[in-house]
Amino acid sequence: MQGHVIIVFDAHRSLELSVDAPVDATLAQAARSWFEQRWESLGCEPLRVSGKVLLLDKILGVADALGYRALSSQSDLARDFATHAVQALEKPRVTVDLPGLAIVY
Repeated sequence: MQGHVIIVFDAHRSLELSVDAPVDATLAQAARSWFEQRWESLGCEPLRVSGKVLLLDKILGVADALGYRALSSQSDLARDFATHAVQALEKPRVTVDLPGLAIVY
């Protein structure tokens, strides 16, 4: 299945990524683990005052930590991010809005 991920970094920079990523519940846990591992290795910080970190927070944090430069210049990394976002959320279309701290699917 074709997945489509848009990452908005700011008003002037965004990335649109199309990936062949099946939406399958059996792949969701592995994709969530991928975000957990990246969250920890990149040293991301909780977005909430309570310190609670949700899957959406991890996706936002990893996108922000990786940044536009890395994701736009490293196609393998961008493809991995997009594939895992589609699979973790089990949705074929995902928009990661960093300025708005929101994910729409």
